[in-house]
Amino acid sequence: MSLPVGAGLQARVNGVRAYLVRATGLSALFWAVALVATGLVGAWVLVGGEGWRQGSDVPLALDAAIAGALVVGFFAVRAAVRRAFSETHLASAMERAADLPRGIVQGALELSRATPPGVSDSLARKAVSGAVRKLEGHDASRLSGALGERVTWWARRGRGAAVASIVVLIALAVASPGRARRAMAGVLAPIATASDPVLPPLSVLPGDVEVLRGSDVDIEVSAAGRETVFLEWQAAGDIARTEPLEVVGGRAAHAFRTVAAAIEYRVADGDGNRTGTFRIVPVDPLFVSDLVLSVTYPAHTGIPADEYRGDPPPLRLPQGTRLAFEGRTSRPLASVALRDSSGTGALEFDVDGSGFRAEWVPRENGLFAWDFRDRAGGSAEIQPEPLEVTLVPDQVPVIAIPVPGRDTIMPLNLRQPLVVEAFDDYGLRGVELVAYRVTSFGERMEPVSQGFPVGGQRAILARPLLDLTRWGLVPGDTVRYYARAIDNNPAAQSAVSPEYVLRMPEAAQLRRAAEEAFEGVAERLEDLAAEAERQAEANRDQALEAQSGSEAQEGGEQGTQAEDFEEREELRRALEEQQAMSEEVDSLRAEMEAMERLLEEAGQADPELRRQLEELQEMLQQMTGDELQQRMEDLEGALDQENLDQANQSLEDMAAQQEEFRERLEEALERFKRAALEQDFRATTTEAEELARQEQALADALEQEDQPEIRARQQEDLARQAEALEERMADLEERLAEQGEVDASQGV
Repeated sequence: MSLPVGAGLQARVNGVRAYLVRATGLSALFWAVALVATGLVGAWVLVGGEGWRQGSDVPLALDAAIAGALVVGFFAVRAAVRRAFSETHLASAMERAADLPRGIVQGALELSRATPPGVSDSLARKAVSGAVRKLEGHDASRLSGALGERVTWWARRGRGAAVASIVVLIALAVASPGRARRAMAGVLAPIATASDPVLPPLSVLPGDVEVLRGSDVDIEVSAAGRETVFLEWQAAGDIARTEPLEVVGGRAAHAFRTVAAAIEYRVADGDGNRTGTFRIVPVDPLFVSDLVLSVTYPAHTGIPADEYRGDPPPLRLPQGTRLAFEGRTSRPLASVALRDSSGTGALEFDVDGSGFRAEWVPRENGLFAWDFRDRAGGSAEIQPEPLEVTLVPDQVPVIAIPVPGRDTIMPLNLRQPLVVEAFDDYGLRGVELVAYRVTSFGERMEPVSQGFPVGGQRAILARPLLDLTRWGLVPGDTVRYYARAIDNNPAAQSAVSPEYVLRMPEAAQLRRAAEEAFEGVAERLEDLAAEAERQAEANRDQALEAQSGSEAQEGGEQGTQAEDFEEREELRRALEEQQAMSEEVDSLRAEMEAMERLLEEAGQADPELRRQLEELQEMLQQMTGDELQQRMEDLEGALDQENLDQANQSLEDMAAQQEEFRERLEEALERFKRAALEQDFRATTTEAEELARQEQALADALEQEDQPEIRARQQEDLARQAEALEERMADLEERLAEQGEVDASQGV
């Protein structure tokens, strides 16, 4: 039977065994970590820079080696633990550690389990109790003795190996993280890595291609997962060839140098995979063989169409010009375009084989480069220079009224002569003069326009007469006018001249205008009198020469005809000169009539002035006389009948009447000079009276002492008027003295 005290001894032995097992397990763990870390270091070394090749068995073998080592180590440690940590070995180690006699612990253990025959139980218990007492005071690590020291030695070695291998592994991972990841990936998935790869199909660039004859062609093969591929090729007229190509990074390359003949080629690998057969075709360079550019200008410009062959020159085009391109190239085309400086397509051409055509209306300036592409995407080797286009906008017409070119007062005859100038770069469609009346009350009347024929001319100079005689104008009215030009652009661009003002003369201006009219007529009469005297003398000389007798007919009939023709021409010139003077007199009379009407409409014709105008008109009407008119008609009739004798007689009679005509001109001249002087006297008197009334009114206003600034300006204005009046009075006094009007001169 077992002794109760034996349980304590057995517990101490089991405690030592448990301690040793734990220490052995920790040591085994250290060595296992060191083994795994060493295996990973080996994987890092074996993986290479590009990672595990698909189908590689190395990761699987490495994993198997690590796993096998771990299993073998596990069972070896297990067997060693069972053998080394048996009760006999533990009892012996404990006896030596506790300095007990050899066999005492083993004997006590045996006595505790069963008392041998013949041995008393009390002695057995005493022996066991003594062994237990001797082991007290010693812990399990102390009692493990030599076994514990051996286990501790292996644990320290295992820990050192684990730390060293882990440090190396970490250093390698830091030095090449990608390689470490690739190594770990293979170790963690060894079966997937070891499985045979599914290779992607072979692919070849550029495949079928057309190249310029004599150029190089680079072939690129995509052959992932292969180490070597084979290029099979044959040039036209040559034998078939095969060349191995090394695959680097999944790609292989080959260059066909100076391709001059068609080449068929394909690529194969060692597993029997092949690409399709491709063809390299050498072609001649793409170039433009013909180019025609037709330029159609806008119709309104009147510019005839142009055509350019070959490289067109820089184009300076009116806006709206249409360009038509047509040409051919050496080979079939895929596309043709004109591109601006940014590379954007400005014009795409229609392509038909090797021909191309397009129509284009440029919208902006620029330098446009040609872009020819064949069906293989190649560009043209020879092509036109870039097309330079400069657009010229259609300018707005220019129009002006240079004469009178300012605001002014209407003529007394209410007929204002104007000069209108207009210009357009491509031609004028129309020019018109627009005028409208503004009454003295500010009412604007409907405008009246007068057009001029221009016929598409680029520049015109018109001299219209603005006739206002039928407008019923009164003092205070104004007439505003301007000119408008419209060019022949389809958009009908227009321009308007500055607007000018014609003012109806005031009362004082009308009086002075009458004076100026008298003086003007007097000057013209003076010129007419001198001309009449010259013509009368010339006509008398010509008549006397004709009456001196006919010259001898020595020159024959032909000579007589020439002399007669010359004589008739001289007679006709004399008649035309007299007719011109008569028409001038009629023109003067018409001006006097217009002045009379104007003064009557303005209410400014006093009885004395009206009487003078009527007398002067009657004098001008009678100036030519019926006799002079009859002689002119006789001369004209004789010339029409080619009756030189009668014509010379009529010329002599007309010369006598011309003398009387001259005398009447001189008489009229004196009358008009006197009329001008009298009108000056009346106008000056009226102005003096008006100035006196204004001065009196200003004096009355100054007494009220209001608006001093306005009164000061009014004083300055009256002072200027008084100064001007004094100058006119001095001039009038001088003129009266010259005419012998002493009393009137002193009165002034």
